[in-house]
Amino acid sequence: MIGSVHRKTRLWNGILLFAVALAATLAHGENQKQVVLDGITFDSAYDNGSMGQVVQRSSDRFLVPLYEEQGELGPRRYWFRFRIFGPTNRTLTLDLEHAENPRPFIRESAAPWRRMTKEEAPDLETVTVHLLGEEHPIELAFFEPLGVNETIEAVDRLTSAFPQVVTEEPLGETDDGLPLTLFTITDKTTPIDSKQRVWVHSRAHAGEVTSTHVLLGMLERLMEDSPRGRALRSQLIVHVVPLLNPDGIRRGHTRWDAAGRDPESQWCAIASPAIQSIKAQVDVLMNQEIPITLALNLHSTKGAYADTFFFKHLTPSVSSAFEIIQQRYIDALADRSPLFGNLNPGGSQLHACRFIESYFWNGWGEKVMALTHEGHFHRRLTDNEWITGDDYRSLGRSMASALTDFYELSPARTLSWEEWQAEHFDALERRFESLSGPLADPDDDNRANILEYGQATHPRRFDPSTAPLTMGNSLSFSRSLVAGDATWYVEYSSDLVSWRAISPVGWEMQPAEQPGIETVAVPFPKKFGTNFIRVAVDLNKDR
Repeated sequence: MIGSVHRKTRLWNGILLFAVALAATLAHGENQKQVVLDGITFDSAYDNGSMGQVVQRSSDRFLVPLYEEQGELGPRRYWFRFRIFGPTNRTLTLDLEHAENPRPFIRESAAPWRRMTKEEAPDLETVTVHLLGEEHPIELAFFEPLGVNETIEAVDRLTSAFPQVVTEEPLGETDDGLPLTLFTITDKTTPIDSKQRVWVHSRAHAGEVTSTHVLLGMLERLMEDSPRGRALRSQLIVHVVPLLNPDGIRRGHTRWDAAGRDPESQWCAIASPAIQSIKAQVDVLMNQEIPITLALNLHSTKGAYADTFFFKHLTPSVSSAFEIIQQRYIDALADRSPLFGNLNPGGSQLHACRFIESYFWNGWGEKVMALTHEGHFHRRLTDNEWITGDDYRSLGRSMASALTDFYELSPARTLSWEEWQAEHFDALERRFESLSGPLADPDDDNRANILEYGQATHPRRFDPSTAPLTMGNSLSFSRSLVAGDATWYVEYSSDLVSWRAISPVGWEMQPAEQPGIETVAVPFPKKFGTNFIRVAVDLNKDR
């Protein structure tokens, strides 16, 4: 197991101290303030807070308008986050527009964030809250929020537990003087010449908080003590920028940075110090012996989508070969996550100066597979319930796992049946044997889950072309070198009732083209005659 090691993070703790020092003056923006009306306090004067000017309309009804921020590409608004506290048992109706997310988030006192109920958010313009007293504030947010300090703390919890694989370095400062920090995750004991280099960043637009939940999920998978985590760390160098626009996040913006700029529009004429720092770091990494070969730009989007999606860049703005490379990663994620089905495939002509993908394409073409992923704020794909931050962290874990398929990484060690189940089925699905059990066949390709596990195929991808076994001068089948709980048997019978096992002595094993797979050839002893032969796989829990 990975031991817990306390590590003080100089850069991140520096921003925490900076935030404390600014506590008294944080409310310099008109959206970050504290207002007291009729004994009730409305407070947005903190990291990531935002609300417009509150107006009391009647004894228990208040207007809380959205703050509209002005930027180079016009006004933007949907983000809100504020606290309310006042007399116990008082019920308030708030006129609060939330058309982009019908069910905003709420947390009461120290309870976790949750979606508001239909009764609490009956329409797109009002919400109802019940006050819990002066010492127990209620907090509302557009979506499960992650401010600058909250993100710092989450990243530090994940990376501090395994400091020997994490490097942290400053990239520069923002307009507000906040540090821009790069984390690099890799197993430093494995040779660098056998690795691939990956770039991931989130939160170019301040309100797009689903992107940070995804990134935290990716970090969870990269840092975990599991076969997949070890394989990723030993064969990849992953660079992570958790907060590309910390100024906008701290100020409670919906989209723009501190100067009203769009960070995504900076890639030809750069005015932002943050983007200038990112570009300089990308240039350094692209000149390394092992350059970046995959880059993920994590975002959120408005609209009631049934699925998250990638903005796949299309010809003629990119080549047809690049389209194929993008689709490989999209398909890899679809195979890995029940929360992504590519139901709303997005396509775009790649703008010459917008997005980091433009910079990669202009400079290195097909050498870097660069994509934008868009989360949304509405219902999740699996059961049409409201999507949560936990769902996006699960999707992030799957995005990290999809790198193993995209790069065809070798396994680090054996994978237990339970670990394999957890990679392909969420916690709810694992409660149903008919879906995730050994004999279930969720993709209807006549290959039970236990066979998919034993042969390293995907239980959610219909693939009848992958033959479980072939017959010739010998019987041949493929088996996974990773499936540690799988025990294989070859048996023969003359009546299909009584079966006898063929000794594994004399079986011939050869590596297959796919990493982590071997081909097994079982010669036919002459005594078999016209007997029946079968191959079986079982779960051996004692291995």
